[in-house]
Amino acid sequence: YQRRVREGSFEKMSFDTFDADRHAGFLAHMLQQLPKQYTSLDTNRLTVVYFAVSGLDLLGKLEMVPVDDVIEWIYGLQVVPLPDDANQTGGWRGSPFLGCPRMDEKGCLGAPLAEHNDTGHITMSYAAMATLLILGDDLSRVHRPGMIAHLKELQAQDGCFFSTSDRTEKDMRFLYCAAAVCTILNDFSAVDSDKMAEYVCNSQAFDGAFGQGPELESHGGSTYCALAAMSLLGRISEVPRRSCLLSWLLQRQAPTGNGYHGFQGRPYKPPDSCYSFWIGGSLEMLGAYNHCDVHKLVEFVGSCANKEHGGFSKLNTITHMPDILHSYMSIAGLAIATHSPGGPELSLLELETNLNISKRASQHMRSLPWHRS
Repeated sequence: YQRRVREGSFEKMSFDTFDADRHAGFLAHMLQQLPKQYTSLDTNRLTVVYFAVSGLDLLGKLEMVPVDDVIEWIYGLQVVPLPDDANQTGGWRGSPFLGCPRMDEKGCLGAPLAEHNDTGHITMSYAAMATLLILGDDLSRVHRPGMIAHLKELQAQDGCFFSTSDRTEKDMRFLYCAAAVCTILNDFSAVDSDKMAEYVCNSQAFDGAFGQGPELESHGGSTYCALAAMSLLGRISEVPRRSCLLSWLLQRQAPTGNGYHGFQGRPYKPPDSCYSFWIGGSLEMLGAYNHCDVHKLVEFVGSCANKEHGGFSKLNTITHMPDILHSYMSIAGLAIATHSPGGPELSLLELETNLNISKRASQHMRSLPWHRS
């Protein structure tokens, strides 16, 4: 962002130049080496890879990814059930932190569950398959029976999904991931779609937006997950109280206090760059993105960019450094803005909003044999 405009005591940056190369460099670096502050994400490294790879794809810089190496690394994290164990399920681990072997005795990538503290995770399964699609893999090495069994064991009686077979945590995030995995596999046979839709509708709060579950506070992230899940189920038209929901979403564009207007995740919270995707994507799926102030939103996201190292921070203050999550979500949010009427002319690929991958990757998905049949 080259041209700066002084307004009072703060600076605004315009989008005359979108420095895709600098942002791509930031994301590519995250594929090679993570700062020590990311130690807490060691068990979730698949999500870091997904953010970096999908961001590079949207930037049109996928050539910066060591494609074959990443594909093999991902398959090495797959939970592959033992042939003689009918009760064991599949899915993906988030990283090799347990030290499980990457190959079985026959040299095939993936490993069965370890004896202790090992399980597939629905979010990691979504991140793994989404990343494989982005990289052009044909998913032929996905253990479909294990993945289907994994989905089946994770659904709760109320229609929601647990994150793992330990069944210790369930909310709207995992329901969305399950819907996305079923969409990628083009197989909803293991889940109760009606109960999924019922859970989503039961999680709508008094203000029209959605919480992580029934009677929980509305939130921009859970609202996206709810709407995206309904979209993937082909039932977004069944979302109740649409006008109330749209009002809540549009009211999330709020002033920052230093001259910008971005999306906030909840009322009375400061605008945050990642909600350019969570709220912007929700509006896009409802066909109402044109009702927000795209120019002001893009201006705010631009103010969160790090012009020296690339990437985007959570807030547009000097104390906040860019991170992988907010960098990816900012780029995804800008991709939605770019391909909306009156949006900025940025060099970003179009986003398949409900799957959160590029349209290019989703077209590849639909070219796979089980989607053509």
